[in-house]
Amino acid sequence: MKPKVIVIMLSFFFVTSFQVEAKAQSMRGRLIFEGTVLQIGPPVFHSGRVTAYRLVKYKVERVCKGNYDQREIVIDHLILTGKELNDLEIGDKVFVTAKRSKKISPRYNAPGIREASESISNFFIGSVVNTLEPPVCSGR
Repeated sequence: MKPKVIVIMLSFFFVTSFQVEAKAQSMRGRLIFEGTVLQIGPPVFHSGRVTAYRLVKYKVERVCKGNYDQREIVIDHLILTGKELNDLEIGDKVFVTAKRSKKISPRYNAPGIREASESISNFFIGSVVNTLEPPVCSGR
């Protein structure tokens, strides 16, 4: 083989390996579940200089991806526009994607959802709330 072909093949191998590893790392700590909305925290201002989260407590109906063995979960939903959770109501069945994190800043609390006195070992930062079942939950 010519040196150029070998270099190109090795470059492709390393780039592909790096992309696969990056995707695997980004999926670690990821949780996708079907849940029922139990409580919704009060509206918050949208993120700007300070990150804003709105808390939602869910009953976990089933876990589609990731590991979680509790019956309820509190998700810190990142609020960018202030409208992300406008259509969400207590009793809604939804699919939620969240990422596990040891830290969150600032920490939000809401009566009946999360108290300031509670010690939290893992926070779950919500990114997607959807009423449509994602393929990972349907086995497709």
